[in-house]
Amino acid sequence: VGVLQILNKRTGPFGESDETLAETLAAQAGVSRQRARLMEHYREKLQMEQAMEIAREIQQGLLPKESPAIPDFELAGMSEPADHTGGDTYDFIPLPNGEWLLVVADASGHGIGPALVVAQTRAMLRASSFNGCQLTHMLETVNNLLARDLHGRFVTCFVGILSPESHTITYASAGHGPMLFYRYAKDTFDRIIATGIPLGMLEDADYAETITHVFEPGDFLAITTDGFFEAACPEGDMYGVERMVEFMRARRESPAETMLTALHDEITGFIGDQDAQDDRTGILLRRMRV
Repeated sequence: VGVLQILNKRTGPFGESDETLAETLAAQAGVSRQRARLMEHYREKLQMEQAMEIAREIQQGLLPKESPAIPDFELAGMSEPADHTGGDTYDFIPLPNGEWLLVVADASGHGIGPALVVAQTRAMLRASSFNGCQLTHMLETVNNLLARDLHGRFVTCFVGILSPESHTITYASAGHGPMLFYRYAKDTFDRIIATGIPLGMLEDADYAETITHVFEPGDFLAITTDGFFEAACPEGDMYGVERMVEFMRARRESPAETMLTALHDEITGFIGDQDAQDDRTGILLRRMRV
């Protein structure tokens, strides 16, 4: 903490009482100095918490305020960061022809760095959609921009165009998966894998592949980040995709928002009192039966 030095007593040599007085003064000075340092650290901690809370409010403000009303469909989304801020996001973007662009993105890691990366990704995707929503061109453009900036980070990203009139979704996935498509009539789940590598890993990567799914009444599509199926209980066992499949199958008649909220609550209970190790974000798109 510090050193107290006393020199040259005017009335002679230092005695035992002088030593006691010096020790007392030194102890009080040390306590005062330590208290001042603690107060400074506390002030800095409060400033950091306030800054992180502002960052959290900004990030949460970028998420959709409510799910859109889409003919014949229910659409729900949620995002919960593991820290004050997270590296996940989702978006519902209306297109001029009545279609919708659906986005789920997950930057590697969680915290303030990935939060900045995923906010940048969201802004780029939105800007790209204004010039005509072609998935291949969109992902190629955003990938090249991110590859020049990220230097070791990457973003997994699902983008899909929902056409309510034809009851179809055409999508591409940059490293994001697995995703689950439930076929109500057959009571089966299709596990959908990525169609390309994550964004930002390699400039000029190929995102030409797109896939189209047709929704029959009761079918739904679940797109989640790995914070769902990689959530681990105190014993270390992961929740896993199989548990997700069985949980959603048992609730296949539920509205989209109810099902997604129930899945989130199920995983929260699964991990117990532990802090979440990763952000948890997902959207669920369901064609109504009636």
